[in-house]
Amino acid sequence: MSNPPAGRETTVVVADDDEDLRETFELWLSARSAWDVRAAADGREALELVTPAADAVVLDREMPLVSGGEVVRALSKDGFAGAVVVVSGNEPDADLGAEDVSCYLTKPVCRDRLLDAVDAALERERASRPIAQAVTDGSKRDSGPAQ
Repeated sequence: MSNPPAGRETTVVVADDDEDLRETFELWLSARSAWDVRAAADGREALELVTPAADAVVLDREMPLVSGGEVVRALSKDGFAGAVVVVSGNEPDADLGAEDVSCYLTKPVCRDRLLDAVDAALERERASRPIAQAVTDGSKRDSGPAQ
């Protein structure tokens, strides 16, 4: 299981327009200790929930207002440094491929497959961060002056 830097929760945004599936993913992910899971019903809402504190985004590809592919492109443009896991009923293609995201899963997915994918994606993203950024992320809880 992927652990956040000391003293910090892992924040995951889940976006899917299928309410039942979104709630299921939210339940599975929030069962992890120290995981703060935020849910969005569409791509626009997902982009609003993805803050610099977000560690991962789990999203459907086909959503109203803003598609999963558009979300991925917006996050990339904004320099999002977290993991992006797409869970879709569509196979990867030229518009949105496995190389565009941390992990691409094709529905249906089981609990263990989703959790393993998010864990692995978080580990890869954290391992690829520069050391200075990792140290900064780990010290977000420190609000007082250095001694």
